[in-house]
Amino acid sequence: MRSMQLKYLNYHLHSPLDKNKRNEWKIFYENSIHPEDDVKNVLINQTNRICPGFKYLMDFEWEVEKGHANEGKGDLIFGSDYGIYLIIETKFLHPGSGKTAQVSRHNAKHKVKEQAKRYRELATEIFKGLGVEFKVIGATFTNEDDQIYFLDDDDKKIAELVAKEFRNPIFVFMDWMFSLCIVSLCLFGMFGLFYLFSVFLYKIILDAFGKSHRYYISYVLGIPYIIILFTFPLGLLIITLKGSVWLIKIQPNDFLRCGFSVIIAFFLTKVLHKMLEFIIVDLLY
Repeated sequence: MRSMQLKYLNYHLHSPLDKNKRNEWKIFYENSIHPEDDVKNVLINQTNRICPGFKYLMDFEWEVEKGHANEGKGDLIFGSDYGIYLIIETKFLHPGSGKTAQVSRHNAKHKVKEQAKRYRELATEIFKGLGVEFKVIGATFTNEDDQIYFLDDDDKKIAELVAKEFRNPIFVFMDWMFSLCIVSLCLFGMFGLFYLFSVFLYKIILDAFGKSHRYYISYVLGIPYIIILFTFPLGLLIITLKGSVWLIKIQPNDFLRCGFSVIIAFFLTKVLHKMLEFIIVDLLY
């Protein structure tokens, strides 16, 4: 119950703020001439790939102490559906192959990491002062390799747990089809077993590409997945093969069984997703 409450509250609290902040950022970015804002823009527009699960932009520049800008300003804050906030400090690293440039980049990385640690602790104190149970993790992001670096292993593990709940729409569809094939196995025997094998094979391929930086490939692979593993079973699973493969006879009950399996698969997928939410929340808190 706790996971559902968290997700419901976070969505309705964060979604309007995320929309407003993204609109503010667009206006701000259009008038910006700072290269670091280009770094921020990449992260803001590619959160699903770079930091999956942290889909709500809470702020892109926040004062450590309201009304006291001289005390320092943090960079990006992203929220999730589980009361976990991600503080990301960004830095534009000047290119160059010389020794001086390399030393400069090294020092800049160290400095931005220390800033992220400081702002993570400050944000944690702010939440404690509000009397709410939220976790804050930290990371850094630069223009060097287009990926975030968490401040420690604990922060990384928490982010990975949050990311597990985030699903590529293709993966959501795949979960539904996986549930459907289990039901089909019970209703259609060996044909369902063949279908089960097909889904497992495609799941391995999608997972392999979905975890890579080439996130868009999972969508490309999802096109034949939808065509083959959706139209094929719904077209052929509703029939009973009798005798020769070429002699197909459709029975009225087959349509009923197919519709019944689709409904069961839908609810089974929902149950599996809710179970995963419970597990994630229990691990995080």
